[in-house]
Amino acid sequence: MSPIRVLQILPSLNRGSGVTNFVMNIYKYIDRSKVQFDFLYFNKMPNEYKNEIECLGGRTYYIPMLTMYNFASFYQYIKTFFQAHGGQYKTLHLHEVLIGFILLPLAKHAGITTRIIHSHNSVASEKKINAIRNSFLCLPLKRQATHYFACSRKAGVFLYGEKWMHRVTVINNGVDCIKYSYSPIIREPVRKELGLENNLVIGHIGRFCIQKNQFFLIYLLSEIRKRIPNICLLFIGDGPMRIEIENTVQQMGLTENVQFLGTRSDIDRILQAIDIFILPSLFEGLPIVGVEAQAAGLPCIVSDTITEELKIIDNMFFVNLSDNLNVWIDKIIDVSNSCYSRDTSLCIKEAGFDIRDQVRLLESFYIQN
Repeated sequence: MSPIRVLQILPSLNRGSGVTNFVMNIYKYIDRSKVQFDFLYFNKMPNEYKNEIECLGGRTYYIPMLTMYNFASFYQYIKTFFQAHGGQYKTLHLHEVLIGFILLPLAKHAGITTRIIHSHNSVASEKKINAIRNSFLCLPLKRQATHYFACSRKAGVFLYGEKWMHRVTVINNGVDCIKYSYSPIIREPVRKELGLENNLVIGHIGRFCIQKNQFFLIYLLSEIRKRIPNICLLFIGDGPMRIEIENTVQQMGLTENVQFLGTRSDIDRILQAIDIFILPSLFEGLPIVGVEAQAAGLPCIVSDTITEELKIIDNMFFVNLSDNLNVWIDKIIDVSNSCYSRDTSLCIKEAGFDIRDQVRLLESFYIQN
């Protein structure tokens, strides 16, 4: 018996995308003899997962992203795609909600009976004018979809509204608790490899963009270095603002205290070398990197704009972005002087963030619907 094929619709196949990483985590662990994923994506930024997907039996389809100048051609691309492939799917899982107003009616017309929309964020855009436009584009989604998912309650309320939450299923951004669990055997070689043996190491994972607020980290580092000279900040990720951020680091004389590691496929290893994880985002749904950091047993300091649903273990601390930098510095120093157990696997699993539990939930859903 052939597996059910589910069409996953994503912005890109890039490792730097938290949404893509979430879907790939599910894909790697799902029983592919029962459920197989295909991928429709819109951004040709390095497609680092393309070969892996195809090796696992999935198909990939690229369509140029919708812009304000190509509405007619984008509509035709989507229409042609569903005419050619729609009959292969009974389920569509949409993670790029801004194109749902075009895509979902065409999917319905093609006979796709289960149409899921999945909210991964808590703000429509980092720019006000775009937020107004995006909110308008999202208005038709609830009547065009058949099922409603979110990565957190906050992300659900944002997209669907409080009154709709009884119809929303929260799918936790699960991680492999075994893979990410703390290992001193891995930690020391990685620290040596990166030249970090005698440093307090702060880690940050995220796309270089306004939302992730990396400039705040640079200013924070500039001040905390006055109190902790042997401090190092690891930036893991890539994005449109990377060159600007690298230039700022150089201009502020911080090059000896910062490493840019780029997009990595070994995040689990790098986390072992870090002492404190910091995420000063302006907004998030429920960042998977925060779950990964906690699975590695790291103390985490994050902005209080991030949902408190992210707090799984005790050493997760929320700080207001409008607070004086000294508040952040004091918290970093306090955390660095405290002792925390890095054996957190059981806590992550009991909180429902083990990837295997989320895979079982979704696998059952896909098969039954």
